[in-house]
Amino acid sequence: MMTRFSGATAVILLLLLTACSRSPRGELFSYTFSMESINNFKVELELQPDSTWQAARINYFFDRFGGPPSALEREGRLTDREHAAFARLLQKSEIEKMEESYGFDNEDDNSNAIIYMLSLTPEGGETRFVTIRENAEDRFSDAFRELILYSGNFLNEKLEEQEVTEQ
Repeated sequence: MMTRFSGATAVILLLLLTACSRSPRGELFSYTFSMESINNFKVELELQPDSTWQAARINYFFDRFGGPPSALEREGRLTDREHAAFARLLQKSEIEKMEESYGFDNEDDNSNAIIYMLSLTPEGGETRFVTIRENAEDRFSDAFRELILYSGNFLNEKLEEQEVTEQ
């Protein structure tokens, strides 16, 4: 009877140690999302494994005529809720199973097209890059579209939030 108790105790302790050694924020990852219209504008969001983020907005078009560059750059740290949302959406979107590019088969000169660029590097994994031209006729999963929407909203919120506090 004593050996069964010791075995069960060892299993329970092992499970507890495994649970406690995981990060409270879950899986670590690096993620980059950018949206760009060549020669017009670019917005970019970078998430680092330590949950820090950097956001930027660059107006190429107005900078050509307005003098000094007007890039808006911000940084911060994800809340636990934001981190959990990104981790969930990145997992559900299955970026690692996507092709590298979409919408570039057409040779039409569409220099003002909006291009979405994403990269994901899971903890201990290889970086996966995905580039999508706005006129891509491909169907994307609901989870992937939700990730794009959440990324764009997060980026806008952080850039606008920082602008308001400065005024």
